[in-house]
Amino acid sequence: MVILTTAFDQYAIKAFELNVVDYLLKPIPFERLELAVQRAILLHQLRTSKANEEVNQSNFLLIKSAYHTQRIAYDDILYVEGMKDYVKIYTSSRKHPILTRMNVKAIESLLPVHLFSRIHQSFIVSLDKVDVFQKKKLRIGNQEFPIGPRFADDFYHKIGSKIRLG
Repeated sequence: MVILTTAFDQYAIKAFELNVVDYLLKPIPFERLELAVQRAILLHQLRTSKANEEVNQSNFLLIKSAYHTQRIAYDDILYVEGMKDYVKIYTSSRKHPILTRMNVKAIESLLPVHLFSRIHQSFIVSLDKVDVFQKKKLRIGNQEFPIGPRFADDFYHKIGSKIRLG
C-alpha cells in the first residue's frame, strides 16, 4: 500500500489510477497525514480479514514436502501420523504417505476442527473416514488406531455430531 506525498498536484489522477491509498500535497498538515494512515490501516485490516476468510473457507492444505509445496484436499486425507518432528499424511489417492517436517500439534492447528480429530499423541484422523469405533480404538479401512484417554472426550463429541440416526 502506498501513500504518495509530493509538492506537485498534476500527478494526482495518475496516482489513483495506480491504486494508491492516498495522495498528500506538501506541506502536509498532521491531521491530513493521520487520516491517510488511518485509511491505510483500515484497508490493510479489510484485506487481511478477507484473505484469512478465503484461506479458512478453502478445502485444501498446503504442505512442504521434499522441497516442494503440495496441495492436499481435506477430503483426501485419511489420517496423520506423528513421528517426533515429522508427520506422515496418509491419503486415499496416494500409495505412499507424504512426509513433512512438522510436529503433530502444528499440523493439527492447520486442519479444520469439524473435519479432523486428534485421537492420540501420535494420530489425527479424518472423521468422515472412520469406519468403526469402540471405546479405546477405531478403524479406518484395515488400519486400527488407539484412542488415547486424553483425546477420547473430544473425539466422541465430534464423531457424535456426525452420526445421523434413522
